[in-house]
Amino acid sequence: MPLIGSGGIISLMQGYGFWLEPRGKGLIYLFYKRHIEVILEQPERFGFAKKELEEIYAKYGEPLGMEGRAREEIIARSVERGWIRVRRYRGRAERISFNVKGLNPETKKRLCEFASALLNGIEIETSSGNERVKDLPDTRVVIADRQGNLLLEANLRKIAECKF
Repeated sequence: MPLIGSGGIISLMQGYGFWLEPRGKGLIYLFYKRHIEVILEQPERFGFAKKELEEIYAKYGEPLGMEGRAREEIIARSVERGWIRVRRYRGRAERISFNVKGLNPETKKRLCEFASALLNGIEIETSSGNERVKDLPDTRVVIADRQGNLLLEANLRKIAECKF
């Protein structure tokens, strides 16, 4: 199993996360970050004003950045705006999870392209050098809507081949 290191491959023992931008503009790799942290650091990129995010957290009585109800609302709004949330979970519930607005043709195409890139290895620039994020063809994939309702379950190979 490869280990993380400068110019190396991100170990499959680690989880990873991404935000895929609307309309296929690009992606954001979450290097030791949570999805909500990226939104809080770059609110305008996700279509929020900083004050708006603070108000959502205040509405739920939660501190800024907490993984609670405010986070759920903010992530759901981001997905509704076309962002795709990607998380690789480890352990008993090992899987890659995609949260999408819906499975329209554009979203399916973006998922196919991302899954294919993931099988080949996505090169990421980090503060310690270039790394590659790569996963296995038989990795379980769960695609859900912004509320977490299951839309599709397959393996990474089938997603990469657009067989869904």
